[in-house]
Amino acid sequence: MDELTTGQILDKILKYCLINKNDFFNENVLIKNLLPELNKDEITILLDKIKNSPRNVADARIGRDISSIQANGLTEKFLEQGGFTEIEKQEKLKEQKIKEREDLEFDLAKSNLESNKLNKEIAKKNAKNEKSNRFTTWINITIGLINAGLLIWQILKD
Repeated sequence: MDELTTGQILDKILKYCLINKNDFFNENVLIKNLLPELNKDEITILLDKIKNSPRNVADARIGRDISSIQANGLTEKFLEQGGFTEIEKQEKLKEQKIKEREDLEFDLAKSNLESNKLNKEIAKKNAKNEKSNRFTTWINITIGLINAGLLIWQILKD
């Protein structure tokens, strides 16, 4: 079985609290009956996350010696809406979108730099071609004038 995410563990604690909504469950009970792989400090950290949740989904009490949690009127509805697992999923999606956006912005910046480099090269070639074109234009004008002069000379000669 895959390891549970933090959101899944928090939801597991809340579901356990729904067994008896009127009781407070301390860390020792949660370790014994629900999460034997965790220690007291880890449970306290999890209960603190629930307590500090902006949704107030359970009544958690964090003390120096003992911490406990009790379901409240919002617990069941919160779990029906996906609970902490859904919040965690949405946060991961948000992070993924941010990462994708950052990757696209990086690719765009990289593309812009390459485009600027190519534009500079084209500008240099255009400047060089412009000089060459100016020179070629003067040669063509000169040859045209010579041809016109020769044509006039031919006409006047006859």
